[in-house]
Amino acid sequence: MRRAGVLHAQPADQAGPADVDRAQAALAVARRDEAAARASLDAAARTVDRDTGLLAQGAIPAQQLAKDKEAYRGAEAAAEAAAATTRQAEARLESLRVARHNAAAAQQAAAAAAQRTARAQSLARRAESEIGAARAQAQDLAAAQARVLAAETAVREARVRLAGTLVRAPASGWVTAGGVRPGEVAQPGRLLLWIAIDPGAADAAHPLGSATKTVAGVTPQREAGSPPSALRAIRNSAGASRERLGRIAEQERQILARLDAESAEIQAIVLRSGSISSTGTVPALLRDGLPWPVIGRVTSPYGWRVHPLFHTPEFHTGIDIAAALGAPVRAPADGTVLFAGRMPASGMLVVIDHGNGMSTTYSHLLSSAVHAGQHVRRGQLIATVGSSGWSTGPHLFFEVRDNGQPIDPIAP
Repeated sequence: MRRAGVLHAQPADQAGPADVDRAQAALAVARRDEAAARASLDAAARTVDRDTGLLAQGAIPAQQLAKDKEAYRGAEAAAEAAAATTRQAEARLESLRVARHNAAAAQQAAAAAAQRTARAQSLARRAESEIGAARAQAQDLAAAQARVLAAETAVREARVRLAGTLVRAPASGWVTAGGVRPGEVAQPGRLLLWIAIDPGAADAAHPLGSATKTVAGVTPQREAGSPPSALRAIRNSAGASRERLGRIAEQERQILARLDAESAEIQAIVLRSGSISSTGTVPALLRDGLPWPVIGRVTSPYGWRVHPLFHTPEFHTGIDIAAALGAPVRAPADGTVLFAGRMPASGMLVVIDHGNGMSTTYSHLLSSAVHAGQHVRRGQLIATVGSSGWSTGPHLFFEVRDNGQPIDPIAP
């Protein structure tokens, strides 16, 4: 009979598939040994019972029964040792199976983390590309603004030069008739007006043979005092243009700062909720069939764009869905309301935490049907479409955030 003993093996957290096979084989041997030990115990018990009867009949000596009982106790100890070995083998096999399961789960978690890292890197590269394109567009816009400013300055200079062009009378007199109307283009050689000359006041340098002369085709002359005045007008206009561009730039900075501040505030609301342990890819509307919060078409996608109200470049952290004023907005998944209130740019706003690191936001609402701390179910009415905050018309601005960071809600 196989001697029962303690199984020795490497730690379970270091075991591989071969160790599981060996543990299964050891368990099978232990079970066979246990069965053999129990059979021996049963045989010893039957021998004791038989010899007890024979001793009562005087057929055997008492020493024989004592030997039988000693053999039974040895068989009983062997059976108990075999059972202990079987239990030890079973525990070893179970620990190996648990270790293999945990290792597989760890590998899956590592693969998921690698996928999220690759996705984040892809999003970062895409953001860098879009930022570069937006910067190029901003540079083109600045160049166009500079060209417009130069054109406006040139027009003003031309008007100043035109306003400084004078036609002087050759002598004292009075106008008797005009050949052109104010604002009409006068070509070279065209009759401008008739002047009646006073013979007594005629300039000696310009003697006139009669009392009436025609002044036509006169060469324009510059007034001696006009250039400084024109230059001042140009300089003042250029200074006003620079001041106007400075105000525009400051306004753009304040707008972008307000939008960034509200996005950071929403992120802080989500992070304070404590649901920041994502274990997989956050669902999207198109990729995973997440229900749309409102029925309508996407009028402004996720990514860089020019703000429709302020005409400044900005990164659009969600999507705009066109819908009628008062249209119902429904929760795409179960969750808990983190915020329901107003912000300057977002207007009426609702933020919902769906767990597992996922949250959603709904902006520019007409009204809210939920309150902070309320648990909502998938498909439940949470708000109505409006045009509050910085908005050009009724629509829903919808965001999906992963651990507080906005992602593309309709990513394929």
